[in-house]
Amino acid sequence: ADGRFTLTAEVSGDVTLYHLRRWHGKVNLAYQTQTVTLADGQSVGVDQAVSASGSIGGVTFTDRNLNGKFDAGDSATVGYVFVDLNNDWKSDGVWAAADSRGRYTIDDLPAGDYRLRASSAARILVAPRDSHRLTLVAGANLSGYSFALSQVGAIHTLQGGVYYDENANGKVEQDRSPGVTELPYAGANVFLDFNANGIHDADEPITRSGVTGTFYFKGVASGPQRVVVQTPANVSFTTPGGNAQWVSVPFGEKWEVISPEVTFGLSGFQMLRGRLYDDTPDGQIPLANEQVYLDFVVNGKVDAGEPVVRTNADGVFMIGPVRLRRWNVTLVTPFNNNRFEAEMTIFPSEEIVQIPFRRPGSLGGRVFIDSNENGAFDEGETPVAGQTMSYYIDHSAWGSQLSAFTDDQGRYRFDGVFTTKYSKVYCGGMLDTGLQIVQPATGFYPVRLLSGESRDNLDFAVRPS
Repeated sequence: ADGRFTLTAEVSGDVTLYHLRRWHGKVNLAYQTQTVTLADGQSVGVDQAVSASGSIGGVTFTDRNLNGKFDAGDSATVGYVFVDLNNDWKSDGVWAAADSRGRYTIDDLPAGDYRLRASSAARILVAPRDSHRLTLVAGANLSGYSFALSQVGAIHTLQGGVYYDENANGKVEQDRSPGVTELPYAGANVFLDFNANGIHDADEPITRSGVTGTFYFKGVASGPQRVVVQTPANVSFTTPGGNAQWVSVPFGEKWEVISPEVTFGLSGFQMLRGRLYDDTPDGQIPLANEQVYLDFVVNGKVDAGEPVVRTNADGVFMIGPVRLRRWNVTLVTPFNNNRFEAEMTIFPSEEIVQIPFRRPGSLGGRVFIDSNENGAFDEGETPVAGQTMSYYIDHSAWGSQLSAFTDDQGRYRFDGVFTTKYSKVYCGGMLDTGLQIVQPATGFYPVRLLSGESRDNLDFAVRPS
């Protein structure tokens, strides 16, 4: 009762005494120590001064106007406030429940640094953004550490977008006006800047814009939110506020799926980087010393003012710096000077765009009357001569087709062709000859050639109608 203690040590020499003060059923982590020297059989008196306890208090309340203050229209919220020394969002066993007026007090606290968090059913923290961090001196009784909470109905999914502002007017061109090509920017780092310091801190949510330039933050509390896009090099922002914008997320009684959208426009210049390779059946072969130029007027030749470079030993080229936009890049290759165009988006980064090149190939087969209808050309079966064959390069333009006729052996061939993922070979005019296709069942072959590949097995088995 008078604070006295007696310890019997079974050793002599230097002995360290630890005073582990208990608070709220737990041992105080900031223990005090003292070292004494004992001789054999010696008794030593030691006094240990103990610092006075303190307390921390405040109010938990529902913040109707989301201003972070307990004022008219707000109401007390029953919840609890806990100490989180480890910053793991878990109570360290030291906590206090708020009363019917929202008031709480955590007492019997030793001096030290503290982090306080609040929790309440069906409520989300509005202020402070994360927690209260404070230093308690011995014997101090601190108040005013309140927690403003919002109803779950006020939580939103915040949506936004990042795009290339081609004409630098600070807005997305919805109608894609002539000469304006405004594209989404993928891969931008976007975060909610709770403390408005312009730097992403560990407790601030962060995401990246997707391929459509869109980003989302789920579970965002109502009230003002500061959205920041981490600035890429050599790029400026054309939208008001630069790379940081405030958006007001409305308060609501029901769950709001999407909050008002916030968009960021980018403008500037960057190097256009790419890697050209031959996409062969045996793997990727870099195309070195290839001429690459920006075909501004899209006429298939180098004009005055159009940048021209060559690929290095790894097939890599760099052009620029050029404005952020979509560019038509023309690659002049050694394969009979075939013109190859690749349409790429310039990203404000060091990213190298991979550009596969496919040399022209050939495709062909045979048309025959399949007497036994097994889909294969067997001995004695009759070839169909003079049959019109059609090769469609893509799905959108019927004019982008080639035609050929089968010879006396029923064979046909298309040489020097490029394919896309939409390319198809048709056997046309079957109804006019009184024949119908047995194989392939679809009446056509989808075909995709690797670089320089030749295929001669695209046979059409037919029978009389």
